[in-house]
Amino acid sequence: MKVPFTRRFGFELEYTSRGATQQKLAQAIKAAVPGQQVLVHNSHSRQNNNCRWVVKTDSSCGWEVASRVMLTAADLQKSVRAVRAMQRAGAKVDRRCGFHVHVEVADFTKDQVATMIQWWVKFERFITDVLDPSRKHNSYCTLVSSNFAGNRRYNTTDTIELNESCDRECALNTTIINWNHRPNSGYRRVEFRIAQGTNNFVDVQNWVRFLLTFVEFVKTAPRPENVNHLLPQEVLETLGLLPKCTSADTVEMRAWLLDSALKNAEDKHDRKLIKHIQKQISNR
Repeated sequence: MKVPFTRRFGFELEYTSRGATQQKLAQAIKAAVPGQQVLVHNSHSRQNNNCRWVVKTDSSCGWEVASRVMLTAADLQKSVRAVRAMQRAGAKVDRRCGFHVHVEVADFTKDQVATMIQWWVKFERFITDVLDPSRKHNSYCTLVSSNFAGNRRYNTTDTIELNESCDRECALNTTIINWNHRPNSGYRRVEFRIAQGTNNFVDVQNWVRFLLTFVEFVKTAPRPENVNHLLPQEVLETLGLLPKCTSADTVEMRAWLLDSALKNAEDKHDRKLIKHIQKQISNR
């Protein structure tokens, strides 16, 4: 399998104002991706269908850099160069900073969005292992699974109604979908808010790859029977990342997921399971 680059995506990276200035960040992007436009904006306005990079102010930490809309693996590689250039220019992050990824779901129905929420809840324990532990209790990216406490079974309609009543600042934000807009307007997208801020291009590249893989899986997946958390091996098997990967990008992504989970997982049993998977892979 290969990472599916079949739908538009983009991301927002937050940086502290104690590092590089807005102008330095913009200059770094221009040098890394010649020919792409970069706008320095002194307000936290929202854009859709960005045809350029936007470096704007952010009230929570300092600066926010919004990428242009992307579609291909080559687009992601260019954006990774920009992230690396910003890090070299002095971009800094702390625990106030987030990394938000937007993925287009113009071809999804409401039922499919509900199915996405349900599968996300099943994956969420492993996902929080992969990411910094501070994100588990962050009010800007509240865990979706907390909405299902005491209700491990559900129906599709309940899931949609539950999500539409949720705050926008949720780990998986589907409330931004506007079904009244045409599909390619930029309003038919979901936002993954759970990742911590980073200036590491490897993190950016592999987290985006994972989310694109997740969304494409959900597009054709049946509704799960429940929303109980899956074990790490079950998550990887469900996404087709075990027993083997067939492309360099998925091999790299899987290694990143496991290495990150081993570093960040707070539960000893989870770390033991992850080590077992790594041993299985290395013995093949």
